[in-house]
Amino acid sequence: MTQREPSTHVDVAVRSWRRAPLAAIAWVGPDGTPDIASVCPLTDGDRPLLALPYARLALARALEVSSEVVLAVTSLPDGVEDPPVTVRGRAEVIEDSKGERFHDSGLIDMELAKYPTSRRRLDSLLLRREHWWFLPRVLITIAGLGGARAISQDDALLVGGGTTLDVGSCHLESRDPLALGVADGVVGPLGRDRAGSRPAVVFEHGGDLPELERPWERRWTGTLIGRRFETDSVSGEGPQQRALTLRQRMRAEKQLERACRAGLRAAGHL
Repeated sequence: MTQREPSTHVDVAVRSWRRAPLAAIAWVGPDGTPDIASVCPLTDGDRPLLALPYARLALARALEVSSEVVLAVTSLPDGVEDPPVTVRGRAEVIEDSKGERFHDSGLIDMELAKYPTSRRRLDSLLLRREHWWFLPRVLITIAGLGGARAISQDDALLVGGGTTLDVGSCHLESRDPLALGVADGVVGPLGRDRAGSRPAVVFEHGGDLPELERPWERRWTGTLIGRRFETDSVSGEGPQQRALTLRQRMRAEKQLERACRAGLRAAGHL
């Protein structure tokens, strides 16, 4: 087996985060249960940042109560030589319920430059008024960065919870049923010969870049016992091959609007 993934500089991890069209953030709940989600990476100066619409309020709340998070960048644009990386930090959460900071700080311009779907909602004052529910954000800055590591380019991410939070890449020999192959990062920073068991998640994600009309996530939750993963549940689906029809696109837009409104209402802003 190969050696543990090498350390790298935090500034390399931040640069990879800034360039990446998609990334992931992992956390562990108060009971030690790990989880991970796909996110659209932005930056505030030299710090990674998320500008989550209120449709993702539950994610923001989970990150807010987690003592530590791990960012993972596994997909970078063609021609970028930086390796896939993980880096540790803590989430600092600020609600921007009117979208003023998101708008005035230039974060909106960064999002519009990276994500074509946001341009359809926010690329003019008229569109911003029409899609007012998409302008409010929960801003999550990742502070206290450290422990940056280069990881191998592989099929999925393996997240271990319990008393510590660890993230590495892993090879999937099969998906149904899930079987992890013995490859670099299968246990990786989780400890290749660690005795006992710990809660864990195996996570795949992606999307139809650059539009990201159809981002996707697939996760297996269960228990990591040594190098063996026992699946308790599976959620999500893999990439969709067909483009969205007009009706599907309109339905997705309505669902997003309802979710943003519901998040604003749950946070006490409606």
